[in-house]
Amino acid sequence: MAVINKILYKQIADLIDSVQYRNADMLDLFDDLAEDINDSNVDDTNIDKQWLYNSIVNGKETFTNEHFITRVSIKNLVRDLQRHIIDQYGDINSYLSNNDIQVFWTFAEISEDVGFPLNSENIIAES
Repeated sequence: MAVINKILYKQIADLIDSVQYRNADMLDLFDDLAEDINDSNVDDTNIDKQWLYNSIVNGKETFTNEHFITRVSIKNLVRDLQRHIIDQYGDINSYLSNNDIQVFWTFAEISEDVGFPLNSENIIAES
């Protein structure tokens, strides 16, 4: 079995974080757009305004279900990555500390969800 070095570990963690973080930004954009439509000068009874607003709300729900919720495959990847590190190096938090690796909070949340909580000193607050 190949050993994952600290550079590759950090790249994987950052990539997973980036995907999850961008998805959160998309949800904010849906909310902003819905608010802009709702606050527009067009009468609330206008059928086109209602249709557009409902489409945005439905689009956000679809996006959330398909992209924002952490997929099982991502969770499995994080679980397998953490298990690999433990098998090769021992404690995950010691590995991170000893190699000066800090991961972003979204990756840390996924790691905790799959049974590998990370110490706060190994987590960077924001992406």
